[in-house]
Amino acid sequence: MRLAIDIDGVLRDTFSKIEQLYQKYFIDELEIVDDEFIYEIKTPYDTSDYQNHFMFKNEEEFDVFIERYGKKINVYNILEEYCKNDAKITKKSIIKYWKIIEENGLKNNGRILTAAKLSVENYFKNNFFIKKKINIKYDRIIRKGYFGGRTEVFGNPFDNEVLLHYDWEGMYAQCMSEKVLGGEIIESDIIKSIENPGFYWIKFKQNLEIPVLPIKTNKLIFANGVFEGWYWFEEIIMAIENGVEIIKIEKTITAQYYDNFIKDFVEINKKIRELGPLHKQIGKNNNNTFYGRLGMNPERLEEELISSIDESKKYEKVIETNGIYIGYLKKDKSISNVLISASITSKARIKLYKGMKEVQKNGGRILYTDTDSIIASFKKEKYKDNKN
Repeated sequence: MRLAIDIDGVLRDTFSKIEQLYQKYFIDELEIVDDEFIYEIKTPYDTSDYQNHFMFKNEEEFDVFIERYGKKINVYNILEEYCKNDAKITKKSIIKYWKIIEENGLKNNGRILTAAKLSVENYFKNNFFIKKKINIKYDRIIRKGYFGGRTEVFGNPFDNEVLLHYDWEGMYAQCMSEKVLGGEIIESDIIKSIENPGFYWIKFKQNLEIPVLPIKTNKLIFANGVFEGWYWFEEIIMAIENGVEIIKIEKTITAQYYDNFIKDFVEINKKIRELGPLHKQIGKNNNNTFYGRLGMNPERLEEELISSIDESKKYEKVIETNGIYIGYLKKDKSISNVLISASITSKARIKLYKGMKEVQKNGGRILYTDTDSIIASFKKEKYKDNKN
């Protein structure tokens, strides 16, 4: 295992913060002795100075700091200690992570360095899902219908209201346990029924209190107006049920429909999640990074740090800065399948929207949503009926 720390970046960031936040209040002078940076710290004036300018909670924390380092601090020594501790903690965390993974039936060959790669490798080694590389033409089309989670602010609570927070337990795992598309792609401009599983190009008009279908701008939004694009059939059906007008349907892309294609993998991570708080986060990450890895753009270049230009590798481009080279490569992403990822995120948005409507039905006001959670406000008399 190799761990690297960007010391130069840490130093730049730290010195910048010292200059911006501390100098006015705490630093009498800066000495440079044998290329080392020595700062002398003033004692804060009052409690607000401890908290606002030196980020200590109270005088006791400041005293502990001074007792440990003194009033004249060598910035390099503190940074060195910080970086070493950071590396030690990271190493311990990784070892603990692999131990939990291997104890619960997932394999790591020692060369897998990311949770996403671990999830995908384990799934395809231990399962029977047919890996189909999507033609780049279809990847580009379906990617237009690949939207993320719904994150929106709708308003603020009133004084006479109580806030409730709703959260789905393992939303993406639930979505991955349902039917998804995969395999050979079929394209058609003959639309017999929008109920057939697939992605459809539609032109639509929505004018709702809470718009249903997402729109891609420089970010994901949910807006009223007339729009067009590619959408998952279940999300279109829900949109129609909630008052969205479909003006035109032109094309559809579909493929084989897989039922519970990832059930075993989800079950393993469910068992991991039940073992404790740390395990819960690991199980959640395994599921979430899996669908994300399948949605990776096959045209995206991957970068690697190189000491010199290796002629044996066909870099798309090489950038050189102060003798350091970064090479950009096209890498085989045959395990990418945006069909699956796009349908999973759509299913998640459907669940969230239905949850939002249920909250409204029970007298709540939607204040905020984030992918798999809702914050809503209720009048105090409605609180008891909805807190569970």
